[in-house]
Amino acid sequence: MNVSKLTSGLLGLALTAAMVQADGPTISCKRDGNSFIVTYTGELYQSTDAVKWTKVNTSSSPYRVAMGDKKMFFCAKGEAVDRSFSIPL
Repeated sequence: MNVSKLTSGLLGLALTAAMVQADGPTISCKRDGNSFIVTYTGELYQSTDAVKWTKVNTSSSPYRVAMGDKKMFFCAKGEAVDRSFSIPL
């Protein structure tokens, strides 16, 4: 058995596994009568100007918003991906 090839193969497999990332957050919306329904994964944020964002702490998906006169922007944020990793050899 060639130990060098085996080590290289295992190292390549470990690097591939370490670089696999989870799917990012998702967000979708639809109108339902006088409400706006936001369905999301991750954490929901809202803004009136799309510059300053505030986390919506009291929400769960789907999130129902009463439609009104003002503009409202929504985005979903996922967990930060830790890109550092170590591989024991």
